[in-house]
Amino acid sequence: MKGFVLDTSVLYYGKDLPDGYELVISPGVVRELEREGMAQRLELLLATRIRISSPSKRSLSKVESEARRTGDSTRLSDTDKEILALALELGYQLLT
Repeated sequence: MKGFVLDTSVLYYGKDLPDGYELVISPGVVRELEREGMAQRLELLLATRIRISSPSKRSLSKVESEARRTGDSTRLSDTDKEILALALELGYQLLT
């Protein structure tokens, strides 16, 4: 395993981040943290440990298709779909 894609809750609740791995978040996670007033904490994390990446349209399409197939499409937020697609694309584990 090379890295982890982080859900908003990991950063919001201050969970311990694994050492020695690449840590990635999506633009949707950034927006959610900024809405919660965590812009300063986010800036620190981005400067030291985490990078932002967007999933490809192809990966998003795969996630949306599978979510429709399983009946989860209405339960998943756009950010949820974004981080799932990013984890799929990068081959990283999702950390929530």
